[in-house]
This record gives sequence, C-alpha cells and structure tokens, in this order.
Amino acid sequence: MKRPGGVEASIILIFLFGGFSLLIFLVVLIMLGYYPGYDIIGEIVLSKISFITWALVWMFVLILLIVGGIGLIKYKKWARKLVVYTSFAGILALVFSTLATGSIVIGIIPLALFAWLILYFNKKEIIKLFKA
Repeated sequence: MKRPGGVEASIILIFLFGGFSLLIFLVVLIMLGYYPGYDIIGEIVLSKISFITWALVWMFVLILLIVGGIGLIKYKKWARKLVVYTSFAGILALVFSTLATGSIVIGIIPLALFAWLILYFNKKEIIKLFKA
C-alpha cells in the first residue's frame, strides 16, 4: 500500500523535530549540573527546579511523539491517536511555557507542527487509513 505524502512528511518532521529537540533537552539537563552560573540566569527566567520540570515534561512529550512516529511507519491503529493526543499535550505545554517565560517566539515552530499534525491526522481519509 502506498503511503500518502502527508503521512511520510509527518513521519520525517516528527523524527527531525522530536530527535533534535530531545537531544537539546538532554544536553541542557546535563549542562545544568555542570554550569555554576545558572543560579544567576535562573533568577531571571525560572527557578532551576521549574526549568528541570519543564524540560522533563517536554522530553516525555517528545518521546511519545517519536513512539507515535514509529507506529505511523508500521500503520499501527494506536499511532494516529498517540500523535494527535501528544500534539494536544504539546500545545498545552507550549501555552504554559509561554506563560512562564513570556517568550512566544521559540514556540511558533512547534505550535505550527502540533496544529498541523492534529488537523492532518483527523482527516476522514487518514482515519480510515489507520483503521484498516
């Protein structure tokens, strides 16, 4: 069966965005333990505990998104729902992150990706594709 171009594009975007972002969050969490100047930065933006908590929330969302991408490759029934629900969770996390930091610029690309995934994977033909 020929995979629709939108599904292929979604898989590629999920792996690129999810993998790259996960790598960044892992590096940031590791660096927090070794960077002594974070206490000064933390007072400006967020407390260290709050920052670590949000990084862990984002890592969880990204891992779920990558698992959903693996399921999309294999046309698993649960994969479409996982990607949609994870995208909703991602949008909520973006809203709370924006409220906490006051910066919306960083969240524009993930917001666009999450919104597109929700809209695309709720199309009737895509729902039928993953039910078969």
